[in-house]
Amino acid sequence: MGGREGLVDTAVKTAETGYMQRRLVKSLEDLCCHYDRSVRNSCGEVVQFCYGADGLDPASMEGKEDNPVDFGRVMEVMRARNPHRNEPPLDMDGILQLSKEILGGQGMSVCGESFRNDLKAFLTTYAKGVAEMYTLYKVKERDIPVLKQLNRLTASQLPIGSSLLTIRPNATSKTSLYYSLQNLMEQLPKIVIKGIPSSSRAVIHADDSHGSTKYRLLVEGDGLRDVIATYGVEGIKTSSNNTSEVEKTLGIEAARATIIREIATTMQSHGISVDRRHLMLLADLMTFRGEVLGITRHGLARMKESALMLASFEKTADHLFDAAYYGQTDEISGVSESIILGVPMSIGTGFFDLVHKVDWRPLAAPRQLIFDRSEFHIKLGEN
Repeated sequence: MGGREGLVDTAVKTAETGYMQRRLVKSLEDLCCHYDRSVRNSCGEVVQFCYGADGLDPASMEGKEDNPVDFGRVMEVMRARNPHRNEPPLDMDGILQLSKEILGGQGMSVCGESFRNDLKAFLTTYAKGVAEMYTLYKVKERDIPVLKQLNRLTASQLPIGSSLLTIRPNATSKTSLYYSLQNLMEQLPKIVIKGIPSSSRAVIHADDSHGSTKYRLLVEGDGLRDVIATYGVEGIKTSSNNTSEVEKTLGIEAARATIIREIATTMQSHGISVDRRHLMLLADLMTFRGEVLGITRHGLARMKESALMLASFEKTADHLFDAAYYGQTDEISGVSESIILGVPMSIGTGFFDLVHKVDWRPLAAPRQLIFDRSEFHIKLGEN
């Protein structure tokens, strides 16, 4: 049975992922980055004004954790090329003061604010590391003689009659604590936090993955507007994974951010690393018409206008019949329709156009008309 379950799972998974890939390819195939760095479809409609909001190539950013400049590597290169062995090293305050002067100087004004903030954060972290190393080495030098003296102290040298403290652990503490925790886990779901008709239950989740423990209230159900309007709830820190509800409550930009966040969370939970620019492109394609469109046959029909492209995906006869009935025209500017008719597609090397440069000649001077002469004009008011 285990082998058969594995075969069934593999077959179903292959079919699902294959169909998902086909839908994504059909939706994204005609998107192209133009010479003005904007991303447009085959009809010339703008999907992104700048690819990925920064114009960087994801292939060059692979493995850099979304940081175009590796500050650590640049620091090591500068230390190797410009050694200053005769000068005393700077402490944490000296590094922070010098970095503040450099970042606030005129030479850094050409850099963007985000780059300066990232560089400042890196230098602050580096300065704290220098301070920790100073403390570590000072403690080691000071404590070595003390440890040598402590090693010479033996049990026979302890004075007679000195008070000793004996600690006996309670054997029943773990058992009672276990039952207390079990009782607490049974009682917690019964606690009513706030009554919202559209919410079925709420669970308190403790997140300690980033060091300090943060508590999140996970609410099952709809009613995002009611949750935000509840007294004591911070609307800025409230999010929902229901894209349709987010669009109705907060708008299309919030729905776009929700799509990006949910896809990234799903990928990260499976250990898959995807560049955020790919997710932003997919989310922008789904929302650039002002509403959330799915990557399905219905959403694709509202995204695209080419009858041949829609006919090459699904429901071929229906799309061709509608195009013939309504007299639709096709510009043959996309990928699928260009392949069908065997013409070069307008991407890559087929994107640019050749224009013939005509010899410029000055225009002939305009000739004055006979009716423009002053002797033929009659002034008003003259007898």
